[in-house]
Formats: sequence, structure tokens, C-alpha cells
Amino acid sequence: MSIIESIIKCIKNISSDYDILFRYTERIQSNNQWENLLLNNTDKIFYINYPNQLTYIAIGQCKEYIISSDSDLDNLKNLQYEIKSYGENIDTPLKIFGGVSFNLNQESTDFWKDLPRGLFYIPKFLIVKNKKDCFISYHEFINQNTNPKK
Repeated sequence: MSIIESIIKCIKNISSDYDILFRYTERIQSNNQWENLLLNNTDKIFYINYPNQLTYIAIGQCKEYIISSDSDLDNLKNLQYEIKSYGENIDTPLKIFGGVSFNLNQESTDFWKDLPRGLFYIPKFLIVKNKKDCFISYHEFINQNTNPKK
């Protein structure tokens, strides 16, 4: 099922007026062609490569969470969305990327003063490479009124 067909199916199955998180995942070839996409991309990019050959490349932001206090961080930890996943690996947990200051209660100074104390986000696109397998996921909040062609 294509991504457009999946969005249409998801919209038809939404029973409420609130937004749900749509996710579509597809296997891609790990031939480094996607690196060209990264080099020519103007969106925010997050990249991390672990020693166990697990790599995450997050491109763009579906949803951003600015953290200003311990309670903001606690709220983010307890955040739950209704997620409708299509394509492959539909049971994969949602990945949220970002970071937080070592001390949320301390005022930022000098270089750090204009930066938020914490920032996390759900990526618009997420490439996950696990040894030889490589997948790309697309995340978007949708509701009953979403135009699937956009």
C-alpha cells in the first residue's frame, strides 16, 4: 500500500476530531544514495551512529517540544499519542530526539542564554539503519480534515 493510500485509509478510520500521529515506514536500499539527500537538505538534521551499527538520521520536525522546567520534562516523558502506523515495522516504538540542560533550574548565561533549556522533537523523516537493514519513516499529525494529497 502506498503512502497516499495509507493516509486515505487512516483518515477514513479516524473517529474523533483530535489529531493522531500517522507513521508510514518503508524499507530502502542502504547504498548511501540517501546521503546526497542529507547534504542538500536545509531542514534540521540529527545524526547518531552507535557502536552496535545502529544509526538514526532524523530530518525535519513533525512536532517540537521546548523544555523550560522539570515539569515540562516530566510531561514529555508521560506524553502519549494515538499512533497509526502503516507500511513495514509498524510496532516500532516512536523515537523522540533532543537534549536538555544538565540543570534546568539554573539560569543560562553567556553562550547558552539564547538557547532553550531543552528541546525535543518527533522527526518528519527518520532513517534507521540497523546493520544491513535500512528503513525510512514519515511522521505527520493528521485528522479527519487532512488533505492526503498535500
